[in-house]
Amino acid sequence: MLDVEVKNHGYELSDELRKKAIEKFGELDTYMQGLSSVLVSFSWSKDKEKEGYTSVKAEVRVNGKTIDGSTEEQDAETALDETQRKLKKQIEKEKGKELDKRDQRGQWDPVRNK
Repeated sequence: MLDVEVKNHGYELSDELRKKAIEKFGELDTYMQGLSSVLVSFSWSKDKEKEGYTSVKAEVRVNGKTIDGSTEEQDAETALDETQRKLKKQIEKEKGKELDKRDQRGQWDPVRNK
């Protein structure tokens, strides 16, 4: 399981929501090797049109790169789920790029690199 750090900026974060964030983002390493840590931040939206919305931002480190995603929703759990979905999609895209590079160099082994 990944090292997940959860921060809140002017946002009262319940223990339940903190645990859910650690659980959801901690499982991202099942999608790609090389993920080292995740930072998840909760805050209130700064967009005047979305006043009262929860903003969830997450950054994951993978092979020296940072992949990030964010969502603003009225419901904190929905924002958390959507942000995790966005990161997962970006991680899978990055994994595809990595596999393409290996294949081009002749280092691709379909048995070893599932």
